[in-house]
Parts: sequence; C-alpha cells; structure tokens
Amino acid sequence: MKDDIPEETDILLLAAPTVDLTLDEIKEIDAYLNNNGKYGKNLFYFGSSTQLSTPNLDALMLDWGIKFDYGTVFETDDNYALSSDGLNTAMMVNLADSDAATDIGADYQGADFVGGSMRPMTVAIEENSKYHTYDMLVTNDTATVMPNGASDDWRPASDAATQQYSAMILSVYVTGDKDNEGEEIRSN
Repeated sequence: MKDDIPEETDILLLAAPTVDLTLDEIKEIDAYLNNNGKYGKNLFYFGSSTQLSTPNLDALMLDWGIKFDYGTVFETDDNYALSSDGLNTAMMVNLADSDAATDIGADYQGADFVGGSMRPMTVAIEENSKYHTYDMLVTNDTATVMPNGASDDWRPASDAATQQYSAMILSVYVTGDKDNEGEEIRSN
C-alpha cells in the first residue's frame, strides 16, 4: 500500500498478495474497518495459494475468525474436479450450511459454484464478542492440500487426510447500533 486509504472508500480489495503486509499496513486496515467507531466498511480478501509466509496478514484474518494454511486445496474425487490436467485444483463448491449462506441461498437455487487454486482456509472462531464468522461456500469433504512447491505430477497418498475447506467466508463485526434507515451498523 503506497498511500492512505481514502476516507470515502467503502470496499477495500486485497487480491492475492504474495508478500506479507507490514504491521503499519495492518494497523491502517484495522483503522479503516473501525472507521473512527462508525464502522460500515468492507474488506474483500482473496488469499493466494502461492503465498509462502504472511504471518501479519494471517493474524489479522484470525482476529476476524478466519484461519489460513499454506498450499493449494486439491479435490481427491474426480467427480467434483474440473481440471483436465489431472491436478484437480479447480472444483465444484457448495453453499455452506450456515445462517448467512442460507439467507442468500434462496437467490441461487440450482446455481453451480466453482473454486480454483484456493489457499486452504477454515472458520476458526464462529463467534467472539461482536465478531460473527460464517462459511458461505465450501468444498466437498473429499478435499486435501497439495503442499507449496509440489511437482506437476504430485498426487495425494491413497490414505491422505481429507476434509471440507471453506471456499468463501463472511466475517462480520456487529456494533449493535442502527443507522438512520434502521439497518445494523457493521463492518465485514
């Protein structure tokens, strides 16, 4: 980040950073989301499967209830994989079974969702004080992690541990206050 975040910014996009943010940049993002106690700001963060070490950024995400690991989510069941090269890093993902996903789910009945080259992430803390964290999209429970630096012919061992990973997470800081239109004031 080369400049301060303009005050009128409503959505901050952090797209696949490959290096960690400095502590000053993390503080700037925290201040932006706090918005002088007025909140109402949004951060969209897209983790990159090529990230090697981002402890400052990972700590910020963990404050919001989101835990990141390293590597690339790999689908072990070919029925859910979309890759033609056999790497199985593009896959079908599903609406999660969470209150937040259910709220939007009716608008997307019958829709197909795809995720690809995803950094492994999970909901670490569902609720902590005023923070509420929800899975929105998830992989099937047949996913595993391909380690960073794996060769093009890497395949998981036949007994590789598999689990469901988050493909999209919503974390909300709820102030408990309402704006002039009666809407809940929050940052996401």
